[in-house]
Amino acid sequence: MGLTGARIMHNWRRDDQIDSTRDSGQDRDVPLPGVIDTIGFGYAALALRPLAILPIVALDMYLLLGPRVTLAPLSSAISDIMRRRGENWNDAANELGRLEAFNIFELGSLEVPLARTPGIVPMFSGDRVAEIRIGDSISTLPGVAVLLILLATLVVGLFVASTYRSLLANAAAPNDETTKPVRPAVLARRAGRIATWAIALTGLAILVAMPVLVATIVGAVLGFGETTLLWLFLLFPGVWAWVHFYFSIHALVMNDAGPLESLRLSYQVVQRHFWQSIRFMSASLLITTGLSFALRELATSLPGALLAILLNAVIASGMIVAAMLFYRDRANRLGLCAQVPGR
Repeated sequence: MGLTGARIMHNWRRDDQIDSTRDSGQDRDVPLPGVIDTIGFGYAALALRPLAILPIVALDMYLLLGPRVTLAPLSSAISDIMRRRGENWNDAANELGRLEAFNIFELGSLEVPLARTPGIVPMFSGDRVAEIRIGDSISTLPGVAVLLILLATLVVGLFVASTYRSLLANAAAPNDETTKPVRPAVLARRAGRIATWAIALTGLAILVAMPVLVATIVGAVLGFGETTLLWLFLLFPGVWAWVHFYFSIHALVMNDAGPLESLRLSYQVVQRHFWQSIRFMSASLLITTGLSFALRELATSLPGALLAILLNAVIASGMIVAAMLFYRDRANRLGLCAQVPGR
């Protein structure tokens, strides 16, 4: 197994160098760092700026130890309205009722594909961590108050994500390019761009899914029971978008690009370095997903949960810095000049 693993690592390095030397321009003879090297550089860069993990650690600590506001008042009110509309709405009302215990502060983690703040506390099993929680659970607020808190949580989450990504971008930037702290105005602008970026991707997803949605509704009206299988056809465009727009959130921060511009930059980098990008995405998914399952097993006591929070912050942040380095090197090779973060 050790020899096989060594051969795989060697092949990845060799293929990365072959892919990297295919670029045009004056630096085409200088190979770019491969996937394995880039991941190593990412963790090395994070080690020089360890304070970059503070936003995600603070968020996880609050979600674990702070007070919780549940969705119960709002979900119960909506469920009651659904049930009054007739028996056909009972299933939807029951599904919504399952969200009553959801802590709306977890929305601060922005569980959005590609842009999520990689906190681990939302992944903890509620039963396993119930005994180590300290904060109270509040479920008696009016529905309007819950809705307002929910909206405020999303706004705060955008600023946390903006701060976190900006600090990691500073860690990924060359030492001679950035020494200044990120200004509040920059954080606010990037938070707005992250929100616009998420809305743009959501709109694109709705546009692509619209034919399937219409077909599903028509099929349900006409009595065809297998129309849900049509949603499988969305798997290919979903995977295509995830791959080609994987680096768009990094382009948004490192290039200080707009939402649509960041999508274009990510597409160009992935198109030009497709198989190298696939290898990096696979390695990143394997590391972050695999280790997150292992870390969740630590959350059986308060010290174990705190250790899992710290290790997750280091692992996830290192991979994000590595992704930024991967994107930056290839964007520069293509002539896409990155701006200095925070200026």
